[in-house]
Amino acid sequence: MIKLVVGLGNPGTQYKSTRHNLGYLVIDKLLLLRKKKDFSSQILLIKPTTYINTSGYFIKKLLNKNKILPEEMLVACDDFSLPMGKVRYREKGSSGGHNGLKSIISELNTELFARVRLGIGPVPAGTDPKNFVLSGFHSDELNILDKMLEEAVGLIVKELKS
Repeated sequence: MIKLVVGLGNPGTQYKSTRHNLGYLVIDKLLLLRKKKDFSSQILLIKPTTYINTSGYFIKKLLNKNKILPEEMLVACDDFSLPMGKVRYREKGSSGGHNGLKSIISELNTELFARVRLGIGPVPAGTDPKNFVLSGFHSDELNILDKMLEEAVGLIVKELKS
């Protein structure tokens, strides 16, 4: 049973609308649904205020403080290995090269937590992946983004109700 949903992103207004902040956008949408009582208010919805690449330390402390096991957590994050608009759910697995997931796996010493990855790829040829994930969405991607967020949130709500 999921007790905690973590949306990965970077704090600060300069990152608010970037590809790397999809996890934060998922949490914002879940908060709106919770106000409508679409799922239990007992479930923690968290947007860490640490940078993505160091989020594991914060999450470890949060799990310990709230006596939540890693397998009772779901993490939402961007993924440039997936095509723009693709949503992938896994109950466990590797980081897939995502530095935020690497940090969490390293701190918790386990891959046994669920994750929803939201596709933002591919990285354009000749573009540094770091610059790509910290860039905003193009106007022609906004409809895809909205649909992807709705799919991800629907999937998470389904998991929260099961």
